[in-house]
Amino acid sequence: ADDLYAVIRAKQLDRPVLLGWSYGGYVIADYLRRYGDKAIGGVVFVGANTKNGTEEAAGYLTDEVLALFGDVLSTDLLKSIDGTSALTRMFGDRLRGRRRERAYGTAMMVPPAVRAAMFNRLLDNDDVLTRILVPTLVMHGDADRIVRLSAATHTVTTVPGAKLLVYDGVGHAVQVDAPQRFARDLSEFPRATQRNQR
Repeated sequence: ADDLYAVIRAKQLDRPVLLGWSYGGYVIADYLRRYGDKAIGGVVFVGANTKNGTEEAAGYLTDEVLALFGDVLSTDLLKSIDGTSALTRMFGDRLRGRRRERAYGTAMMVPPAVRAAMFNRLLDNDDVLTRILVPTLVMHGDADRIVRLSAATHTVTTVPGAKLLVYDGVGHAVQVDAPQRFARDLSEFPRATQRNQR
């Protein structure tokens, strides 16, 4: 939350739209819990979950990814390599070649202790979501192999006035699997928020 706030201040951003992909849903919730939504223009959740560490939270993740978590978070290097490699293959059909190498490489740069800390947090965040007053967009692929579509529908029903865009046949990395539609939908959203603010 503090890092995101520091970037907004350092760049002197005027009511920026916050977009959180995957784990970024937690980051947005962290920011909103600490700073509220008065300085931002809107929120976009992409393939995101906002709950962690409970049975309910686990229910928003697929069985496939839950089966991998032990290896992904392992301090055993070989298990971590295999788990992280399998995880990045689940992002989407178009994440191949150099893109997948980069996703895998950057994921492996995160030390095991940091990974464990990231996913050992107990988070609900419904109280934060119900207080969001800025325009909110939720984008989710219906073929997401990591975060279930039910996570997106929960966010939409919890955030007042939130809008859901479901991408048919698209995986976890909506921005990679459907780049043209994603760019079009995303570019339209800030224009819509500006119209609402007039």
